[in-house]
Amino acid sequence: MFSFRRFLGFLSVAVVVLGSVLLPVGQAEELVLVNNGKSQYTIVMPAEAGPAELFAASEFQRYLRKMTGTQLPLVDEEEQGNGPVVSVGATKQAQRAASCPERRYTQDDSYRLYSKDSNIYLVGCSPRGTLYAVYDLLERLGCRWFAPGYDFYKGMNDLVPQKADISVATPLDITERPDFKVRAEFPEHYFLHGPDNVVALVDWCAKNRINTFSVRLNEFTDAWYRVLEPECTKRDLMLVADAHGFERFLPRDKYFPAHPEWFGPVNGKYSDHYFDQFSVGHPEAIKTFTANLREFVRKYPRLYGISAMPNDSPRWVDTDMAEGSTVEILYRMYDLMVRTVYEADPDMKVYIGTGVTYFGQEGTEIYEPPCSNVVWHTAVLR
Repeated sequence: MFSFRRFLGFLSVAVVVLGSVLLPVGQAEELVLVNNGKSQYTIVMPAEAGPAELFAASEFQRYLRKMTGTQLPLVDEEEQGNGPVVSVGATKQAQRAASCPERRYTQDDSYRLYSKDSNIYLVGCSPRGTLYAVYDLLERLGCRWFAPGYDFYKGMNDLVPQKADISVATPLDITERPDFKVRAEFPEHYFLHGPDNVVALVDWCAKNRINTFSVRLNEFTDAWYRVLEPECTKRDLMLVADAHGFERFLPRDKYFPAHPEWFGPVNGKYSDHYFDQFSVGHPEAIKTFTANLREFVRKYPRLYGISAMPNDSPRWVDTDMAEGSTVEILYRMYDLMVRTVYEADPDMKVYIGTGVTYFGQEGTEIYEPPCSNVVWHTAVLR
């Protein structure tokens, strides 16, 4: 299972023997990947490998070269020869060897490290799981990724051991299954990070089995999408516009001057206060909100999910409060967002936070979404 120590990038178990006494391929208890700078192995990937499987195979090739100076050939399964292989991804050979772990749910990123005869299979329930399998084996071969590769670390953020010989102890049969479906990194305020550092953070997340990269919804821009979308795609990470701020789709600074009635009164006064929400009962406000939400979904199709959270300590419009409780108001907004996103893109999720402070005194009530595209989540601060 993924442990909390593994989640932070530390390892507690090693199953690979890194000895100086190496035996020829096929004998006794070790498979020799590299011997004195030479290798009999080929890295094989599926014939129709997607971006993440291709990236996983190239990462294994790249790190072995950094460790030993030896570059193993990288081919798809239709081009492989007769020698031993490191199979990366759901190749036909991996499926024949029954090395693929059983998938538990759609986004399951469990993976398996498996040896049979002289071959090694690194395969996940998803392309992301396959990438995790590669990083797992590299860790067992001695690699460590202590921190993202930010410029100020000057290359001291990781450890890639230098050696002429690399072997893997057999039999090798390890299956890792995460306890949590979603494991997210949420660096706040992206203006503190330059594009290079954000890419370094995405890279570090994948190496530490973090499967979701969350961007603050109110700070999500075209510029960050252009940086993050390809980096998350090639690692198969879920990119989410998260946190408070569904008023992103009806920004007060844009609409309040011409339409103050959309935002008040609150406690008898019209206000442009940050915590004041717009009226969920005003038809024109809702029409504009819905149109803007649809446009957001269309504009950023690679997003895995969008948050449906109001600001902290929200204050609701008097006319809305006269018609229902804070829970009922929030449920109306949830329904609107869930339906609108589902109609625009059935595959995109709506993230709803479980913090009881958003539900007032009636926080024990359970919201039942009208569509199946809801992800419930909470935050464990560390």
